[in-house]
Amino acid sequence: MKFRLFCLLIFSALFLPKAQAKAQKSQDAWKKLEKALSQEPNLSQKTKQALKSVFQELKSSPSSTETSKGWSKVLKNLTLYGDFRFRWESTFVPSQPDRHRPRLRFRPGAKYQVAPGWEVGMRLVTGNADDPNSTHQTFGNIFNSYAVSLDRLYLLYQSSFLKGAFLEVGKFPLPFYRNPVFGSLIWDSDVQPEGLFGGYRYKKAKGQKGILRAFHFILGGLYLNENSVKADPTGIAAQAMGKVQFLPKLFAYLATSYYWYSNLTPNGNDVVVGDNAGNRTVSTDLNANGIPDDFLSHFGIVHIIYALESYHLCKQIPITLAVEYMQNVRNASGAGNKGWAVGVSVGKAKKKGGWKIYYQWNVVQEDSVFSPFAQDDIPLQTNHRSHFFGVKYMLFDNFEFHTWAMVYRQIRGNKKDNLRVRFEINIRF
Repeated sequence: MKFRLFCLLIFSALFLPKAQAKAQKSQDAWKKLEKALSQEPNLSQKTKQALKSVFQELKSSPSSTETSKGWSKVLKNLTLYGDFRFRWESTFVPSQPDRHRPRLRFRPGAKYQVAPGWEVGMRLVTGNADDPNSTHQTFGNIFNSYAVSLDRLYLLYQSSFLKGAFLEVGKFPLPFYRNPVFGSLIWDSDVQPEGLFGGYRYKKAKGQKGILRAFHFILGGLYLNENSVKADPTGIAAQAMGKVQFLPKLFAYLATSYYWYSNLTPNGNDVVVGDNAGNRTVSTDLNANGIPDDFLSHFGIVHIIYALESYHLCKQIPITLAVEYMQNVRNASGAGNKGWAVGVSVGKAKKKGGWKIYYQWNVVQEDSVFSPFAQDDIPLQTNHRSHFFGVKYMLFDNFEFHTWAMVYRQIRGNKKDNLRVRFEINIRF
């Protein structure tokens, strides 16, 4: 008899809380069970008192309904996202062995709305934490485990009083408009700046009349390196962008940006210059080692993007033409300080069955961009003439095949063409 009662109690403790989430009648079931056990003549008074304590504890603990409601609120405000990539890359350089690299990339992230207008976000990435230009992990490291680090961690405020105004602090994606054909010549899309950005964005609702469809102005402060002994290298970035509609199927985009960098190597601090990838440098010998410890130029880069997007060929197949110009107006090295690009794309790879083909010609002189943050898709971040062309196809809504090739050569130096070819599988979730 006691064993049967014990089993009944265990069964009730395990399964009745779940029943509470499904039916209000479970409360009555608890009361009936408690009453029946209290009136059972075969139970001692000591056992009945112990059972009464158990029931009181169960009643005082949060119900599964309350717990479910709490988690439901958390999940409602939580957004998970991410992507996976497999890449095969082959590089062919005259008079050097061909190089073939299989690579992986994984970037899971999360955004959580802590209050109306307030968002906290983070993202984990594979790859070397000391290389902000790449989140790829190359095969062939003696089977060592892959490194994982945070490349996003931020707090975002979007005003409810002035719709479109925002303020963001932490480490986050650069919130600028980019060249829609290939947009990483000045700022690699993998590089997540650290600092404080704010601005205003306006977008006209679909169906509203007017030639101006969207615009924004964004201003941000960049924090490059903090140290306790010497002054900190910093920067400022700003962009104004407008989108207009000339004809029912023709849109134009114009964006002007300015990147200003200050105090890059204070008193021989060579942390920033250590990431140099093509700008001219000089040794001031403040560190008494003869190693270059300063940039020969200052950097204040004007960047202009003009793009036309037409749907005249087909409603679902846009044709995009983009022109890009950059100039380092603070150049002091005597090296080239200008760069430009012209690109065209046809199609849109967004949904299942979508496709896109593209081509872009680039000329980037030696000190026209700040090399530590420029693209690393080819080994030359600066001082190159290059051609990028590729094809994308969406096998599913979130499953993309991408094949592209880059032909590049130095402007000053070796004039031989080099080739890099990539095949990628990109999965977004």
